Amino acid sequence: MRNTPLLRKATLFIPTGPSDHLHVVMNDAVFYPVAGYEAVLAVNLCSITAGVPHDSTCELGKGDHRFVTHPTFADYRHAGVLNATRLQLGIAKGELRISEPVSEALYQRILDGFSASTAVTPKLKRFIHFALKIRI
Repeated sequence: MRNTPLLRKATLFIPTGPSDHLHVVMNDAVFYPVAGYEAVLAVNLCSITAGVPHDSTCELGKGDHRFVTHPTFADYRHAGVLNATRLQLGIAKGELRISEPVSEALYQRILDGFSASTAVTPKLKRFIHFALKIRI
């Protein structure tokens, strides 16, 4: 099995509920001693639905990424530290699909949202400080 590197700005379609959702990888895979494995932080991009509350910290529109075709938001409430080895295995098995990376500008907007969103947990903040060497 050939490993697919998980690098910052990568995007993956990961099954979430009844469909696959685009997730943005926020850091190069790094060994995280707290978890005991190579880890990445990933944030799910979700559709904005009229009348349904959403985190407006980082909203995206058509053109921000090839797969963003309607109003979308970064769902910081469901962002998570994921096992990079398991993700790579899912990619190799065809269970997860890779898409093109986000632009540097979009990556920075999403990253800035981790500081601004009230939905980001202390656990995620600790990981961001560890993996990205920034405090939020």
